[in-house]
Amino acid sequence: MVQMNTSTRLNPAERLPWADRFSKPAVDQLLSHYDAPNAQLFETARESLSESEGVQERVAWQGLPWRWTLVFEHPSDPTRAFVYLVPDPQSLKISVPLTQEMVQGLPLRRMKKHIRDGIETGNQVNSVIWACWEVQTENQLEEILEIICRKHSFIEGRVA
Repeated sequence: MVQMNTSTRLNPAERLPWADRFSKPAVDQLLSHYDAPNAQLFETARESLSESEGVQERVAWQGLPWRWTLVFEHPSDPTRAFVYLVPDPQSLKISVPLTQEMVQGLPLRRMKKHIRDGIETGNQVNSVIWACWEVQTENQLEEILEIICRKHSFIEGRVA
């Protein structure tokens, strides 16, 4: 007979909504593990993304390591999704899939190092670079939102 050590198993009541694959959380549940400053960063990012013309939000399971994530989609976006807002309990993450053409249109030399690093170290799948950043301050969020604004302009056919 096999005995299981029940002391190491997580009680379902203790599992974060972000990590419970079998129960789709509401957005407010995804924020429940954040302190006030991080919750505010999340809400600011979410509001800015939702205000973008043509962008739709949905909560979707993305597997490990992103789990339940807010996926923002635009019908004209050539990448898999416009933006991913990942409510990781360790730190809020934002991923912006960018085509090579989008990256070439960015003024990378004028951007801060951590923004360039997020793009340059992003995983490349086919012709899409998955730029990703951890967001810890409002300034970092503003810089990432600038990239997102440029991507939106590119998709909408406007000069970024």
